[in-house]
Amino acid sequence: MNPFIQQMINQKINTITVNELIKHGRTYNIILTPNDASKIIKILKTEPYIDIQDDEQHKRLIKKIGKDVSLDVAKKANELLNQFKKMM
Repeated sequence: MNPFIQQMINQKINTITVNELIKHGRTYNIILTPNDASKIIKILKTEPYIDIQDDEQHKRLIKKIGKDVSLDVAKKANELLNQFKKMM
């Protein structure tokens, strides 16, 4: 795994905006509303630092999105995070 690419992806996830999240979702045929994207980002910001390779953190975030937003949005967020992981 290329550490440079991993660092770039981690940085992007830690600083992503609502519009960027919606745009990245569309790239992978994942449609997010601005409200859903905003909720996802709020949940991501509850973690001091997102590490794309931390599977436990990934599971914890997806569960929280499922609980606080919706199961459908959690599935979409999981798909998007998995797409980011494939980039590495």
